[in-house]
Amino acid sequence: MKKKIILAAAVLVAALLVVLKFAAPGLQARAPEFKFAELTRGDVEETISCSGTLNPVNSVEVGTQISGIVAQVLVDYNDEVKEDQLLAVLDTAVLEEDVKEARAKLDSAQAQYGEALAEYRRHKPLLKKGYVSESEFLPISTSLQTARSGVETAKASLQRAERNLGYAHIKSPIDGVVISRNVEVGQTMAASLNAPTLFVIAGNLSNMEIIAQVDESDVSLVKEGQEVRFEVQSFPDRDFPGVVEKIRLQPVTVSNVVNYEVVIKTANEKELLLPGMTAEIEFIVKSAKNALLAPNSALAFRPSEEIRAELRKRKGPGQAGKRPAPSGEKKEAKGSSASGKGTLWHVNEKGEIDMARVSLGMTDGSFTQIMEAGRLKEGDPVITGLADSEDSGSSSKKSFSLLPRPRGGRGPRF
Repeated sequence: MKKKIILAAAVLVAALLVVLKFAAPGLQARAPEFKFAELTRGDVEETISCSGTLNPVNSVEVGTQISGIVAQVLVDYNDEVKEDQLLAVLDTAVLEEDVKEARAKLDSAQAQYGEALAEYRRHKPLLKKGYVSESEFLPISTSLQTARSGVETAKASLQRAERNLGYAHIKSPIDGVVISRNVEVGQTMAASLNAPTLFVIAGNLSNMEIIAQVDESDVSLVKEGQEVRFEVQSFPDRDFPGVVEKIRLQPVTVSNVVNYEVVIKTANEKELLLPGMTAEIEFIVKSAKNALLAPNSALAFRPSEEIRAELRKRKGPGQAGKRPAPSGEKKEAKGSSASGKGTLWHVNEKGEIDMARVSLGMTDGSFTQIMEAGRLKEGDPVITGLADSEDSGSSSKKSFSLLPRPRGGRGPRF
């Protein structure tokens, strides 16, 4: 019985040794792996974004000052018109009668004035010779003045009637394009309180303006003459240029959010941009050309304490109690806690994972400008994160294992 127990124990120990022999490499192989990206050179811009509406630089609403029925409409949407060109005509029958009546009243007033003037001239010499007293001459003089005033009043009435007749002919005040028509033949225009708008004419579509709504937190970064770019939904893959012309001081509050209207001028020579389009705008605050760039994911990467411990072990017994110091620094950088500073984890010239402290410039949200890179240079790989199981099994993504390197090795395994 004892022999059987001893034999079973020996078999169990042998099986355990076999399991440990084959399982240990597997456990070691599951050490964390990293994803890498290279430092590159390129252009970077710092921008602020908002939206706005495209409008013609000069547009005029054409209305009518008199009431009446529309007799003719001579233009339509998108028609090009010239200054003083006839657009529409109201029914003029009543207005023409008013002119005739005013002209008849003027003739009557002029006749009365002539009679009063003749009476005045006949009695004036008699007054000087004393044949007519002052009291007798006063009604004659008054009648002349009254007749003269009647003539002036009749002239004004005739001018008013003729002007109203002219208002029945709606003309274009400027050269441009009809972008809106709000009238049909037979429609009654009532202009007693507000002048109804018949047409909207855009002066020149080759130049457009955008009224952008900029948040109060960003408006201090917008300056007159500043370059902008924008896109519209009709041309999603095309950027259009523009320039800030004016910042309006009147605030616009919507849902307790304070915005300011910024006027942007843009050329539209090919007339691709149409009135009313929504523009997604980017104000270019700062820019840099051919700058050294690092992905923001690399600047955000921070290894866990377990990975740091593994790195310390790889440094050897003499370095076991120390953390890896950043290249060119004596102390460990702690992310971007200092203004304009950051850290990048990379592979140094010894093929080991190391940390470098860098000075940061502007960012576009995806990449950040590296102002001072220390030992790092263009093309150096930097860590952007930990590779997951799918990444580690794919040959298209670079990763580095923290497994101990064999002697004579040539650097990290990608």
